[in-house]
Amino acid sequence: MPITTTTLNGTLSQVNVQYVDVGVKVNAEPNIQLNNDIVIKLSLEVSSILTKEKVGGTDSLTTVVTIGTRNLETVLSLRDGETSVIGGLISNTKSDSKQKIILLGDLPLIGPLLSNNVTSKDKTELILAITPRLVRGVTVPQNNLMSFSSGKEDEPSLVRPMASFELEPVFDAATQSRGSDKKPVTPNAPILQAAPAAVVAPAAVVAPAAAVAPAAVAAPSAVSAPAPAPVQRGLLQIAAPASVAAGQQFSVDIKVDAVTDLAKAFFVLSYDPVLVEFVSVTEGMLMKKDGKSTVFSGIAEAAAGKVSVSLARTDGNVGMSGGGSLAAATFRAKNQGHAGFAFGSVAFSGVDGSALNILPFSTTVDIR
Repeated sequence: MPITTTTLNGTLSQVNVQYVDVGVKVNAEPNIQLNNDIVIKLSLEVSSILTKEKVGGTDSLTTVVTIGTRNLETVLSLRDGETSVIGGLISNTKSDSKQKIILLGDLPLIGPLLSNNVTSKDKTELILAITPRLVRGVTVPQNNLMSFSSGKEDEPSLVRPMASFELEPVFDAATQSRGSDKKPVTPNAPILQAAPAAVVAPAAVVAPAAAVAPAAVAAPSAVSAPAPAPVQRGLLQIAAPASVAAGQQFSVDIKVDAVTDLAKAFFVLSYDPVLVEFVSVTEGMLMKKDGKSTVFSGIAEAAAGKVSVSLARTDGNVGMSGGGSLAAATFRAKNQGHAGFAFGSVAFSGVDGSALNILPFSTTVDIR
């Protein structure tokens, strides 16, 4: 709505125009929650012109406008595609107009017959319907990506994540020193098997000697046998950048650590085909760092978001121990979001064909 102000300086006339917003103004601030609910902070303003008149002389004429305003503020919580209707902004307008003949319309009796009176009443209500559409929701990382076990406080480790629940070892020497009057508990099977042989023997006196044979003294050695060593597990990890820009290429390095005599390796790398696009995969340096020949293959399934990688050392070559890079995959970032990378299937074996115990990890890349 333009509002004009006229200023006369001598023979120079200057007109200033100022614009004021009149009508319907809507401000909406949406927030997407983790459960894909949409919380909208809504502000609605409806304004209209009540009166308009010009004041001042010809040298300083100014337009004066009276504007009526109605405001509404609320907070909505809706699902994707759910519609909410807001009303209550009601306006009542009453106007009276009269048309008459000069002088004759003011006469007491015949005046109303010579004039025209018009009275109008208007009632309006503004109704607003809001339907949010969720284009892309918030991606919640998997539980194994948000936290992982790190061992004891004084012994951080990824190889033994449940080490804090292991029992302390029992030493037999400490048990025997508590008192010599307590006899050690030994299995009676060897003594019972030797007793019938002593009865059948011609000399019955030899049977007690068999009962005190040194075998009964050697029996406690079975109690003091050392506990089996914990199973060693190799670590299969993914090294990737923390964040990349949309349209940019980046490399994902697949590394293995703490393996012994590795001869064959097979794994399936899974990714999100909506956020990233597979480009290529190449062999790492671990399996061929001694200069021996290897067999490498990489097969990609773009629709399913999978890359199958197989590595093997040729017959007659020794296995590789330690750690290093198995393969390097190149991807291109397509859309914004959190792209997850994980292993769907893992199979590692040694030179003798025995399976190796491997612990796979996963990671995410933030695409901006």
